[in-house]
Amino acid sequence: MLLLDAAAAFLDLRAAHSADPAARAWRAAELPGAATGIPARLSGRRTTPAPGPGARSAGDTGGRSARSRRAEGGNVLVGVSDGGALGVAPLLGQLSAAQLDVLAGEAPGLLVTPWRTLVLPTPAAGAADRLAGAGLVVDPGHPALRVSACAGSPGCAKSLADVRAHALDLIGRGGPRTGAGPDMLHVVGCARRCGAPHTAHRDAVATGPGTYVIDGHTITTEELR
Repeated sequence: MLLLDAAAAFLDLRAAHSADPAARAWRAAELPGAATGIPARLSGRRTTPAPGPGARSAGDTGGRSARSRRAEGGNVLVGVSDGGALGVAPLLGQLSAAQLDVLAGEAPGLLVTPWRTLVLPTPAAGAADRLAGAGLVVDPGHPALRVSACAGSPGCAKSLADVRAHALDLIGRGGPRTGAGPDMLHVVGCARRCGAPHTAHRDAVATGPGTYVIDGHTITTEELR
């Protein structure tokens, strides 16, 4: 799988810097030579079969109905397209082993998109309901589609807060406010703002375990909107 191969190539490159600060890098942008070294290691590999007759590309969803929407301005649907493809979004881009098991039973294959969503080109009948029951987002109006987050604590040593827990709480409260600036809110544990969407959004930057700065104002976790 290409994503796993790329991750392995990153770790190989980082291991070559064991005696310098780059050994602690956890983003490709922080690792000298990664921009050319990772593609070089992936060159010539083919990790997915060539599309057969009538197959659709990741960007061709066969049309889009009122039941679907684009995720973060990208080329991937969330919901059901006119062509029958089903787009789903894991909460904050994170999948559990149990959810992977459910997905495996709902389609012969799926596409992983750059927008932290999945497309099932030929889902089984009733797949949307079962995937929603497994905790995946299939509703194009779901507030989770307006919230993203970095890794946060305890996964990142630089993070000042458990931002994913706070982001999930915000989703449970209906998501960020709308109508006054970008609807998308990115919740991060430090000023580096890792994992930010490439579309218009607001940042909520943690300043401590329970406080954030958003739109220039310091607020508590409960005031995240």
